[in-house]
Amino acid sequence: MTNITLNGTTVALDSATGNEFIRDATRAAEGVIDDIELQEKFDLTAEDLQKLAANKAVARSIREERARRLRSGLAVREAAQKEFIQSPKIMGEILADKENSPRHRIEASRELRSTAFSADDRERPIDTERFLIRIDISGGSGDSEHIIEHQFDKPLTKIETDDDVIEAPEQPKPVGRKPKLVVDRSNDE
Repeated sequence: MTNITLNGTTVALDSATGNEFIRDATRAAEGVIDDIELQEKFDLTAEDLQKLAANKAVARSIREERARRLRSGLAVREAAQKEFIQSPKIMGEILADKENSPRHRIEASRELRSTAFSADDRERPIDTERFLIRIDISGGSGDSEHIIEHQFDKPLTKIETDDDVIEAPEQPKPVGRKPKLVVDRSNDE
């Protein structure tokens, strides 16, 4: 396998650091991050980056990662997230411009509110920690019939005693989808 030099160390292209570089180089090629960020993260000069780009194994790996990101939709989601950063400023300008119709200003206000306070923030009390338990017995096929998910909001309450502060978690309550029992009766006679 091809070795490359990142952060002053020679690493295999298929190592964890090599894979991270390929992911970030692909993101840079897509415009999600810029070359300066890539150079700083991996301690590369512009010349180092050009040499890596000319490496056939690196170029092939980047093409394969790009194809994977396109098929999974990850490239599009990251590009949209980058563009979305501008949305609150634009909505703020629409809201502040008294020349705009009241309807447009109200819609801008609604969009800003929904962005500022997502559904997760409104539903979850401030003093909680969220965690998710996911059981997948689909064998990696992603079949939703064989996936059980529970989301919990654990209160972070504390009880003070004379000596110590003890965290006293309350009984978590499941949020979201209820588990579905799937019974295979194909072998029943």
